[in-house]
Amino acid sequence: MFDQTGSPVRMIGTAQDITERKLLEMEIQMREERYRRLVENSLEAIAIIQDRKFIFINGVGLEMFGVSDMDEIIGQDYLDFLAPSHHEESKIRLAAILSEQPIDPVEFQWRKKNGEVFHAELLGTYIGDNAIKISLRDITERKKTDELLLRSEKLNAVGQLAAGVAHEIRNPLTSLKGFTQMLHAMSKGKEKRYFEIMNAELDRIKMILSEMLVLAKPQSTHFRKSHIKLILHEVITLLSALANMRSVDIQTAFDDNEVAMVLCDENQLKQVFINIIKNAIEAMHSGGILRVHVKTQGNQLCIEFIDQGEGIPEDRIPKVGEPFYTTKEKGTGLGLMVSRKIITAHHGDMEISSKKGHGTTVRVILPVES
Repeated sequence: MFDQTGSPVRMIGTAQDITERKLLEMEIQMREERYRRLVENSLEAIAIIQDRKFIFINGVGLEMFGVSDMDEIIGQDYLDFLAPSHHEESKIRLAAILSEQPIDPVEFQWRKKNGEVFHAELLGTYIGDNAIKISLRDITERKKTDELLLRSEKLNAVGQLAAGVAHEIRNPLTSLKGFTQMLHAMSKGKEKRYFEIMNAELDRIKMILSEMLVLAKPQSTHFRKSHIKLILHEVITLLSALANMRSVDIQTAFDDNEVAMVLCDENQLKQVFINIIKNAIEAMHSGGILRVHVKTQGNQLCIEFIDQGEGIPEDRIPKVGEPFYTTKEKGTGLGLMVSRKIITAHHGDMEISSKKGHGTTVRVILPVES
């Protein structure tokens, strides 16, 4: 109220206790901060997808997708980071989450920004406003371990089969081979050609049995320092006739004049290189160039075999090297399996990359002997 001069003489006001409201606001802020820390410090990637687009992702998620800044992924369609073969299934799963149906964790194949493939398990929750919170757990290493275990089990199974069967087949095979050679010597004209074919097929059976026996029992190894250059030269010389027949030109390139030495069993490495080069030659039905590139990478030696064959579909590459899986009309799949076993025994690694219509590259990596 004011007096006649306009000066305030009395004031009426109300006061409201906002202690509870302030406490509630503080509690909400603390809760939000706690949740924010939980999300940021989570060992799993956590993201929010709305209308198929990322609107939030934590630090682990950024690292998982190979991006350094959130702006590189926010607003992007999640399908851009998912393998095309999993697009349809992911749409079905996310539609189920949006309709609040319970779903189990599902494994998808994802791609980083640089194209590198990784496997992650997805678990999603509907959070309203057409948005889904997803958590991703990288299971790439677990899958590799599972695949190694499965491969080991298959190897053992083939080994047991070989141990029980190979010796039983070898004895009658020796008799068949002997009589076929005798009949071949006695035959003339067309008959002679028939016995030559029979001999060749018996030799193929013998080779398959030998491969099975390699898997069935440990091979005696004689490791010594050797020059890869010399081993490769001997193998290429051995297969030069086959290469010429198939119009294949084998070209070699060595990054260093003095290629580092490796500790190896020469005969076993020759077997590996024969398998790889023979496969490459047979893959080039119309001829072409097979490049053999040897380079030193730190304390490792990398031998690359690059062919111009038909290539292998991407989805079949993981199966290459499994027993009895082959992309050839006449093959058992044991050759590459034996090769992998030999390289593993040499503390090395063997990698296969291929693209349908663009050829195949096989990399053999061995430790350098100082």
